[in-house]
Amino acid sequence: MVNNTIQLDAGTLKVNTAGSAFVREASSVILDTSIVSGTLELTTANNGSITVGADSSAGTMKLTANGSGSISRSGDCTLTGTMVNLTSDIGQIGSNIAPIQTAAGTLLLNTAGNAYVNEANNVTLGASAVSGTLKLTTASNGSITIGGNSSAGPLKLIAHGNGVIDRSGNFTLSGGVVNLESGSGDIGSNAVPIQVETGTLILTTAGSSYVNANENVVLGASAVTGILELATVNGSITVGADSTAGTLNLTANGIDCSGNFTLTGTIVNLVAISSDIGSEVAPIQTDAGTLTLSTTGNSYVNEADDVILGASTVSVSLNLTTANNGSITVGANSSAGTMNLMANGNGLIDRFGNFTLTGTFVNLASGSGDIGSNVTPIKTTAGTLTLNTSGGSYVNETNSVILDSSTVVGTLELTTSNNGSIFIGANSSAGTMTLAANGSGSIDRSGNFTLTGATVNLASGSGHIGSNETHIWTSAGTLTMNTTGSSYVDESDSVTLGASTIGGTLKLVTAGSGVITVGANLSAATVDLSGAGGIDRSDNWTITANTVNFASDSGDIGSIGSRLQMDTASLSVTSDSSVFLANTGTRALSITGIDVGPTFSISSTSAIANVGNVLADNISESTVANNAGISSTAQLGKAGSLTVLSANGSGNVTVSGQTLGADLDLSSGTGSISATNLQVSTVSANTSGTGVVTLAILGSGTVDDSTSGGNLTVTATQGLTVNSLEASNGSIFATAQNGPLAIGAGETIFSSGGNVLLQSANAETGTIFFGTGSQVYAAPGSRKVGKINIVVGPNGAPIAINPKAPPNITTTITRGGSINFGRKDSILANAPTNSISAIGKSVVFNVTSRRHAVNPITLNGDVHIGAGETPIAFSPLADDDIGDHDDNGAIVDTGDVSEDTLEFEQAMAE
Repeated sequence: MVNNTIQLDAGTLKVNTAGSAFVREASSVILDTSIVSGTLELTTANNGSITVGADSSAGTMKLTANGSGSISRSGDCTLTGTMVNLTSDIGQIGSNIAPIQTAAGTLLLNTAGNAYVNEANNVTLGASAVSGTLKLTTASNGSITIGGNSSAGPLKLIAHGNGVIDRSGNFTLSGGVVNLESGSGDIGSNAVPIQVETGTLILTTAGSSYVNANENVVLGASAVTGILELATVNGSITVGADSTAGTLNLTANGIDCSGNFTLTGTIVNLVAISSDIGSEVAPIQTDAGTLTLSTTGNSYVNEADDVILGASTVSVSLNLTTANNGSITVGANSSAGTMNLMANGNGLIDRFGNFTLTGTFVNLASGSGDIGSNVTPIKTTAGTLTLNTSGGSYVNETNSVILDSSTVVGTLELTTSNNGSIFIGANSSAGTMTLAANGSGSIDRSGNFTLTGATVNLASGSGHIGSNETHIWTSAGTLTMNTTGSSYVDESDSVTLGASTIGGTLKLVTAGSGVITVGANLSAATVDLSGAGGIDRSDNWTITANTVNFASDSGDIGSIGSRLQMDTASLSVTSDSSVFLANTGTRALSITGIDVGPTFSISSTSAIANVGNVLADNISESTVANNAGISSTAQLGKAGSLTVLSANGSGNVTVSGQTLGADLDLSSGTGSISATNLQVSTVSANTSGTGVVTLAILGSGTVDDSTSGGNLTVTATQGLTVNSLEASNGSIFATAQNGPLAIGAGETIFSSGGNVLLQSANAETGTIFFGTGSQVYAAPGSRKVGKINIVVGPNGAPIAINPKAPPNITTTITRGGSINFGRKDSILANAPTNSISAIGKSVVFNVTSRRHAVNPITLNGDVHIGAGETPIAFSPLADDDIGDHDDNGAIVDTGDVSEDTLEFEQAMAE
C-alpha cells in the first residue's frame, strides 16, 4: 500500500476514482472536490496542513496532517464517508469557529492538539485520542454512538435536537472534562449507560442521561430535564457546580461537594456505597422535591426549601436541614443510626402516608413550625427521641423510647404503640406536654431529669407512671395523670392537678412551698397528695378513692370556705397547718391517722370511723347526711385541744379509744352518744329523740352543757364537774368514782321523764358540791320516774332516814312527795337559802359511810332541787298540795301519799 502511495507537492489536490486513492503530500495542501468510492487516504509531511476546500467523499476517508500540520476548512464544505478518520500529530483538527464538517458513519479523531467536528447527522465516534479539546457536534437530530475508547483533554459531544449519545460496546470516554450534550435526546440509557473516565463530567439534555464513571468524578454544571443518573463504583462523586435534573441519581463510594453548589431536581437520589454523602462542614446542597439518601456512612444535606424525604437508609447519621422556611415531609419509611431532621424557620416536619422514621437516635427540629400534627403525628421507631421547635410536636413511637432533651414552645405530644414505655432521659419542656404510653407501657426516668410545662399530661393504658422509688419529676402549671396502674410524681413547686384517673396509687408530692390545687375530679384506688405549701381546690371537684392520704409541711389543706372534697373509705392526714375536708360519698369513712397543726375539720355524708390517732389542736368531725354516725377506737385529740364530733340524724357517736384534749363536744340529731376512756378537761354531748348519752372520763373532767333524748350517763374515774345536763325522755346519771362531784354554779340538771342520780362513789372520800344557783330537776312522767338521788358512796346502799332539812334549806313537798336528807352532818347548805321540792316524787340524800368526813355534800347557796318538777312553765299548785314544815324545814304533812313516797318510807324503815 505504501509503495502505491502517490507523492505530491501540490497546492490543491483533487482525487476522483471508483477505486481507492493513497496520496502523500510534501507539505500543506488544499483538498478540493474529490470523490473516491473506496479509500481516500491523504497524508502530509513536513508539518504540512490539510485544508478542506470543497465537499469530498470516500468510502473511507483518512486525512493525516504531519507534525504540527492542522486539518481545517476554507468554506462550507463537508467530508463524507462511511468512515472519516482525521489525524494530526500535534496540529488542530478544525477550530471552535470553523469545525470540520462531516457526514460520517464512523468518525475517528486523533491529535495532540484540539479537534472540532460538526457531523451532519448520526455518527459513531470510533477510537479517538485528542490531547486537547475534542468537540463533536451533530446536526439534524443526529445521534452520537461511542464506538471505541476515546480520550481528550476536554471531550465534548453534542447531539443536536433529539439525537442521542449512546455506545455500541464496552467503550469509555476519557478526559479531564467530559461534556455530553443533547437537545432532547438521551445520553446513554438505563441498560447501557455511557462509560467515562474523567475529572469532570457535564451532562446537558432535555432528555435523560445515564453515565458510569470508572473512578472519581466531579459533576460539573449539568442540566437534564429527565433523569440524570451518574454512578461510579470505584470512586467518589464531587458536586463541582450547580446541576439540575428531573430526577437526579448519584451513586458512588462517597458523594461530596467542592463549593457552594446545588443539586436541583424533582427527585434527588444520593447513594454512597462505602463512605459519606457530604460532610458536617460541607453538606450537599439540594433543591429537591423528593430526596432519598442511602449510605453505609453519614449523610449531610442542606435543602433549599421544602422537600419530601423518600425511602432512605443511612447506617450512621442522616442529617437533613432545610432553608427558607422549608418543610420536610416524610414520604416513605426511612432509617438511620442517628436521624437528624431540621426544618428551617416556620418549616414543618410532617408525613403524607403511613411511613416511619427509624433510628437509634431520632432528632426532629424546626424553628417555629410544627412537627407532625394532632391528626397525623410523625411515626418513629426510635431508641432515643428529641423534639425541638417553638411550634408544636406530635409523635407516635412504635414501641419503647427514651425522650431526650427537648424544647417545644407549643404542644409536645408523644405516644407509643405496642405496649411501649417512655423513659425520661433528659430535662424537657413544652407549653403543653403530653406523654402517653400504650397498653402496659410505663413512664419512667433514667436520671435526675424534669418535665417542664404549663400543662403536663402523663398517661398509660395499664403501666405505671414513675414508681414509689423513682418518682417522675415535673415543673408543671397543671398536671394530669391517667392509667389503670399507679402514678408517682414529684412537682418542683405549685401545681394544679387536673382530671386524673388512676387504677392504683396516685401520689403527688410538691417541693419548696409548692401548693397542690385540685383542678378537676380525681379518681384512684389510693390518692396520696403531699403539698409542701398546702392543698386546695379551684372549684367543686371531688377526689374519689378507696384510700386518701394528705400531707402538708406549711400550708392548709382545704379551707373553711372551700373544703377539699373526697369520696373515700379511708383517710390519713399529716400537716403542720390546718385541714378542712368534706367526704361526699356513701362509703363508710375510716380515718386511719391524723397528725396536723391548728385545725382538723371534716364533714361527711357517710359514717366516720376513727381507727387511727386523730391529733390536732382543734378537731371537728361531722356527718351531714344519711343518718351517718361517728366512731373512734384510737386516740382522739391531744392535750389542750378541742374536739367536736357531730353525727347527722339518727347517727350514733361512739368513742371507745383513749381520747385526749382540753375539750370534747359530741352531738347527734337523734342518735346515741357513747364516749369512754376520755382524758379531757371538758366534754359535752347533745342529742335528742331516743338518743342516749354515755360519757366516761379517765381521771377528772367536766361535762359541759349536754342533752339527750334518752338516758344521760356521765362518769369520771376521779373528780367530775357537770354543768347543764338535760335528758328529754330519760334519766340522768352523774358519777365521780374516786373524786368529788361538782355541779357548776348557775347550771341546770334536768331529766324529763326520768330520774336523776348524782353520785360520788367513794364512800369515805367522795364529795358532792352544788355550785351557787345550780338547779336539779326530775320532771314527772310515769310513776317510777321523776326521782332525784344524791349519793356519796355506792348507789343502792341502805339509806339513813332523816327528813329534817339542814339549815339554809327550804323544802316543798306535795302530792305525796318525800325528801330524805340522810345521815346527820351529811349536808352543808350555804346562804343564800337553798330550796328542795318533792312534788309527788322523792329527793334522797345518802352518805353511805359513817366514817366519812362531815358534810360531804355542799349546797353553795341558791341551789334548787326539784323532784317531780320542771324548770320551765311551772304549774300553779293547790294549797292542799303544799306540805307543812316545822321551823327547821322538817316534813309535817305530806298530803296525798304517792307510790314513790311509800317506797321511800319503806326504805327508811328498813
